Amino acid sequence: MSTEKLSFEEVVSLAFDPVPTGPSVLITVSFRHADQKPAEGTITAGNSVKIKNRTVFSVTATDKS
Repeated sequence: MSTEKLSFEEVVSLAFDPVPTGPSVLITVSFRHADQKPAEGTITAGNSVKIKNRTVFSVTATDKS
């Protein structure tokens, strides 16, 4: 069992360099195969996911124009 965690902010910074910013930017982080229950879902700013080998993250940034 793993005790490693990745925060929303850490995942976003791994996905984007630089991280998109702006008043209408929305960043969504989803995960699957995590070492927690539920093992899949989404996380928001300030939260983290308990990871294990093969945990997968999907990060998208949208800008409402």
